[in-house]
Amino acid sequence: MEDSASSSTIDSRKSILTLPPTIISRIYLVVTCILQLNLAFSLYARWHDFIQRLITLKDLILTLFCSLSFMRLMCGDTTQLCRYIEEHVLTISIDKKLLTEEKNSIILNRELRFETTNKIVKRYFYLLTIVSGLIPYIKGLKAALIANFLNKNVKLHFLLSIHYPEEYKSLLFEMIVQTLLLLWYIAFVHYWITDMKVMSLSFQCITTEMELLRNSIENMDNIIKKSLAKEDDNKIVSNSEKTVLQSYISGEKFEKRIMDVLMDR
Repeated sequence: MEDSASSSTIDSRKSILTLPPTIISRIYLVVTCILQLNLAFSLYARWHDFIQRLITLKDLILTLFCSLSFMRLMCGDTTQLCRYIEEHVLTISIDKKLLTEEKNSIILNRELRFETTNKIVKRYFYLLTIVSGLIPYIKGLKAALIANFLNKNVKLHFLLSIHYPEEYKSLLFEMIVQTLLLLWYIAFVHYWITDMKVMSLSFQCITTEMELLRNSIENMDNIIKKSLAKEDDNKIVSNSEKTVLQSYISGEKFEKRIMDVLMDR
């Protein structure tokens, strides 16, 4: 049971720590920069409307966080944490022959925590994708279809408050823009979720190493106490032996022994 849990967790963890391909990361960064420029222009164009200004400013800040998540994941500390987690898993694993039951239990708890973290983070990813991505996407498509086929003035719902000329408003253009924004948002959630996974796993690795260190110190303390107890016992025995020897040398037993030797001669 332990081996199956450990192997399944390691396999899922490898998929967690797999970074996106370079080409996808570059496309994501380019699209994010284009969105930032568009939102900056949209903020300027909608500055007179207080509500639209706040919404556009919120979306612009969101894209800045997207850039930070990308830089952190691809060029920052996250890559080093990924290496640390991989080295930790390779060097510290369950071994019934070399490790004690307590240490194997600590490592097994780490594997179970990894598995729990994997499940929780996946749920967060699906929840954010559905609530903040798919639902606005479906509402936007529904509004575009109603506006196109029923010739109704319907306000479109976009994931971001982007700005584009009125002459480009068509059903095909709306679907393309909505789909691209949805894919971009899914990539954004994936980058942040991956960063969160790496941080959580690294903290759990540190916790496991601290628990193993505590267990080793406790074992060393027990060994030292046992050795000191044995030394005290030896000292007691040696002191009693010294007392016996001194009684033989300076006491009546030694004198009697000398007299016996002399009488024999």
